[in-house]
Amino acid sequence: MNIRFEGIFTPTVTPLDEKERVDERGFVNQLNRLINSGVHGIYLLGSSGEFTTLTNTERERAMDIALKAIGGRVPVICCVMDTSTQRVIQNIEIAEQFGVNAVAATPGYYYPSTDDADLIEFYQTVAASTKLPVFIYNIPSTVKTFIKPQVI
Repeated sequence: MNIRFEGIFTPTVTPLDEKERVDERGFVNQLNRLINSGVHGIYLLGSSGEFTTLTNTERERAMDIALKAIGGRVPVICCVMDTSTQRVIQNIEIAEQFGVNAVAATPGYYYPSTDDADLIEFYQTVAASTKLPVFIYNIPSTVKTFIKPQVI
């Protein structure tokens, strides 16, 4: 399937209940409202999507709920950020199992690198690990790494 990633891809929030579990009803309602409003795609589990605060189980549950609710109506980009290259690759493997259309990654955010060669190597390694398109998620205020235009 050749997907064109263009138009409005809305980052979602991941609504949680009082036990910090994904609020399935609220999440499905949000996704349906966004799609019915005409967005061209969904950006799942980014910063506002609580990726870094969810347990692995809840991340997987969020992907499962979202992909079932979306049902192929629009493409889904799933954020797979983590603290190391190998953890990002593991997150990609999980996202692939749920049927996302692409992934977005930040460089490791606990020990950030400012070296351009490190950043290029990170994205080359990540891209080589999957057949999915890989989007560069440049959010220096959070991950403390600024990806310069010439690196891209």
